[in-house]
Amino acid sequence: SPAPPAPAESTEVVAVSPGAFVDGAPQGLFYRVTAGLTTYGRVTAETRLFLPGNRIARAFPYGGGDTFAMSRCLPDQCGTYRLDPGYLTVTWGNRQVDRWTLTRASDGMDLDGATFRPARPVPPSALVGRWSTASSDGNPYANVYTFERDGTFTLGTSSSTRLSGRFAVQGMTLVLRFSDGSEERRTLFVTSTDQRVGSVAINGEVFIG
Repeated sequence: SPAPPAPAESTEVVAVSPGAFVDGAPQGLFYRVTAGLTTYGRVTAETRLFLPGNRIARAFPYGGGDTFAMSRCLPDQCGTYRLDPGYLTVTWGNRQVDRWTLTRASDGMDLDGATFRPARPVPPSALVGRWSTASSDGNPYANVYTFERDGTFTLGTSSSTRLSGRFAVQGMTLVLRFSDGSEERRTLFVTSTDQRVGSVAINGEVFIG
């Protein structure tokens, strides 16, 4: 059968849900953790976002994990898809067509040989504590967040603190209100597979608690 049509350009802002299967189809945000080949092996979370209208995005949803602005789509990062038994066929905005194997797994789905797990929000209480980049291994330049029970945070490296302020968790969005009055929204979700929240992704980088 023919591939699905390429998506039209859109300025829509779409709500993002935690990853799940609904009526046998993926919905919302899924991720996989990958280790880079840099000196300290930076560990990142790669995502696949399944949106209403059979739309898919492989662009990471920076700026908060509860909405995705379709205007951010590059031609090779957003497309439309069709589900067939055992396969997912995607037509990207640049009209390239990919046909991937897709099978349900106990902890998500295997997509073209890679396991993607459903992203889920971090309970605010589980975020309290010190979090450093997963690849730090004593690296003095590792990124470090510290979240306190009173709603304050610090952000810096293993050897110095550069920024501070107050934080809030809203679904899969981490809101940082800095001491200088500025505010940033960062995408936040759990990346550990057990019940304890042992690792999280903040704007795509994985942190260990």
